[in-house]
Amino acid sequence: MKKDQIKPLYRKVNRKSSYQCHVIESKGGRFAWQRHSKAMRQFDGRYLPMRSATSSVTNGYDYTPLFRYLLSRVGDRWDEIYSAVKPRLNTTEPIWWVVSQDGYPQDGCGWVHIGEGACWSKLWIDAEGRLRKVDPMLSNISPDCSCHTHSFNGSRIGSLSTQRKGL
Repeated sequence: MKKDQIKPLYRKVNRKSSYQCHVIESKGGRFAWQRHSKAMRQFDGRYLPMRSATSSVTNGYDYTPLFRYLLSRVGDRWDEIYSAVKPRLNTTEPIWWVVSQDGYPQDGCGWVHIGEGACWSKLWIDAEGRLRKVDPMLSNISPDCSCHTHSFNGSRIGSLSTQRKGL
């Protein structure tokens, strides 16, 4: 990277070495296996919705630096944050994965699940135009399963013994 360039808030990841899920829902049959399931009909809003076949695919990008940056700027003016973030991304879509555009979310869930094991605090913009956490007291959540590593706001969650059971 050149000295005069600003550092991007996303990383390109190697998608050809082995199976790795770096998208909300990877391409392939997994969505086909679950789209008419009972769980999908009872969708509670905690997980991001599945993408349509015509939407842009974000395969190969990791937006962890963006999410960490947004969490570090909680309490700051949203206009300043957005103007600083926008030129450092390839698309603005990942911002809205964690920031609610419609004010305070009505579902009451303070976190969003992105990918297979990454969970991040849900954010919103208050009436004063400041970035806020939906649930500021939320510090840790329990993993859904013990078959792989889970993280919350970039830190590993769950006990080490439950994560070793999946090995």
